[in-house]
Amino acid sequence: LARLLEPFAFLLVQDGCRDGHLARHPAPRPPAGRLVWIHAVSVGEAVVARTVIDILRADGRRFLLTVTTPAAQALMARDPAPDVTIGPSPLDLPGTVARFLDHWRPDLLVLIESEIWPLMLLELERRGIPAAIVNARLSARSARRWRWLGSYGRRIFATLDCVLARDGQMAGRYAALGAARVAVAGDIKAAACPLPVEGDWLAELRASPNARFLWLAASTHEGEEEIVAAAQRLLRQCHGGARLALAPRHPERADHLDAMLRRTGLVVERLSLARVPTASADIWLIDRIGVLGTLFEHVHAAFIGGSLVPLGGHNPFEAIRHGALPVMGPFVEKLGDEAARLQASGALAIIADAGELADHVARVFQTGHAGGAVECERRALAAMRAGKHALVARELEPLLSGDGELDPLFPDDGEQETGR
Repeated sequence: LARLLEPFAFLLVQDGCRDGHLARHPAPRPPAGRLVWIHAVSVGEAVVARTVIDILRADGRRFLLTVTTPAAQALMARDPAPDVTIGPSPLDLPGTVARFLDHWRPDLLVLIESEIWPLMLLELERRGIPAAIVNARLSARSARRWRWLGSYGRRIFATLDCVLARDGQMAGRYAALGAARVAVAGDIKAAACPLPVEGDWLAELRASPNARFLWLAASTHEGEEEIVAAAQRLLRQCHGGARLALAPRHPERADHLDAMLRRTGLVVERLSLARVPTASADIWLIDRIGVLGTLFEHVHAAFIGGSLVPLGGHNPFEAIRHGALPVMGPFVEKLGDEAARLQASGALAIIADAGELADHVARVFQTGHAGGAVECERRALAAMRAGKHALVARELEPLLSGDGELDPLFPDDGEQETGR
């Protein structure tokens, strides 16, 4: 069926992505040396991919990083490295897969989080190219769907030479579906380096009285901007200088958000027109990517999006690494066990509505800092980074040397799942 549908594949791809996905003339393969192919869907996965590249970087080794969303491609292109080629991902169709592998001839595929490509994995196995998945997660719903496929689903998961799961529950799901070599590595996002900071711009923000009571809403989605805007209105009542830096997950939504927020009577300014908000601004709309590091470094409180709508929550560790208190809604499933741990320590605040969000930000304004728990967690993240990197290297390096024998963490009995 896949072969029959392949000639019409371009109809399934959005107009803006057709050229990338079905490119007939991709970039040339890097010169001689091991080539590690890493695939990340969007911005969050790209952060993990960048960490994996840092871990595996070695003399003569090259990397191919494929991404799915334009935002992820733009983010990675902002800080290019000479040993990394960035491109769009191939469609999981027989001819496309074959042409892609014929051209790039990778020595290892590293998938990030939850990307399972059946045809690609089977073809990699046929060619003797190992495949691993890092920061592996799998929802209960997806696991049920794969189990419904029976032996075919188990056949696909058996192609994975290494699974580094985010927690024990995820490890159990992969093992139950047929992955033989599974280990718990924790959340690799916690082991990432801090985001880039623009020193001159940070100095401008710190010197401006208009940015003294600035807070951030990062990686927001539709349905969340109205809530954070309502929180900003409440904050204005007790802190006249409060201003919100609103950074949507997809900056291409900026025009829509600008118009929507203005209709509510809020004064909106845009980063592309003002490097520092003016005294009249209610909301400073962040309409470009690659600037969150500077903003996290400046603010003391940051709402993390994807958590007031059922998307599982984005990465709070970026805020913590820069000394800002992350505040999230109730939908934090993607964080796994880390959400409860961070909340219990005081390094993460969980809120349900605009009022609670405003209360947490107001308390941070009153104290003038994110709190001791955030600073403790920040130091802990820095201390554990080297150990986490060593763990990932220990599991992936044997696959590049052809000695990928890992002891399975769980027996391959098709039934076991921890945390059920």
